[in-house]
Amino acid sequence: MLETLIFILTAFWVWMLIDSYQNDPTQLAWFWLVLFLCLPGALIYFFNRKPTSQSRKSLHPLRRLQLQQELHRARIAAKYIGKAHQFLILGNILLDLGELDRAKCAYATALSKEPKNPYALWGSASVAFYQDRFAVASRHLELLLKIDPRHLQGDASLMYAKVLFKLEKWSIIELHLQEDIYYWGHPESIIMLARIEMQNGNVGTAKKMLDNMISKLRASPTYHYRRYRQVVREAESIIRHLSTTFQSK
Repeated sequence: MLETLIFILTAFWVWMLIDSYQNDPTQLAWFWLVLFLCLPGALIYFFNRKPTSQSRKSLHPLRRLQLQQELHRARIAAKYIGKAHQFLILGNILLDLGELDRAKCAYATALSKEPKNPYALWGSASVAFYQDRFAVASRHLELLLKIDPRHLQGDASLMYAKVLFKLEKWSIIELHLQEDIYYWGHPESIIMLARIEMQNGNVGTAKKMLDNMISKLRASPTYHYRRYRQVVREAESIIRHLSTTFQSK
């Protein structure tokens, strides 16, 4: 009994050690914590990793294990049922696991069966965005927004804005950003619009936009402010840069 428990705890420690290395390959902060603290470090790591659907690197170990189990079932369903829905589910799981190339193929198959499936378009656009294939993402998002302008409560609109900004399509992005801010109020869109105003020489307008955004976020509920804390820091950094530039002149 004791030998079994020791084996399980050792296996858990090794699992957390490998997982922490995969999640933090550059700084290795979690890896060293797990390595030197052994089981306590493994437990600290396990309970402090935050699950997320954006990247395999950020997945909680338990969530990743769950997804691996779901992946097996999804592959069987895609093989033997083979409709757009099954490939869409498969693509979603692969995307959550960070297997972008395989997710891309799954979404492409779903689109070949249902070319206007909004969720398959969103999945394909998401993969293309994460792979920096912004022109491809743009095409998927344009069609998606024609089909469902409110897709995922404005997430598609925000991603389209980010894609247009990356592609430097200045002739159409300003109008889209203004519409996105009006309907959805995304702070990220305000940042992008402020940067465009700066490029156009409207520094005062840009600073006012950022100041207003920061004030509104700080006055919002705590959970909402925490969600956009990084955006606030970016806005503050831009304002400091503007202030330094003016002082140097």
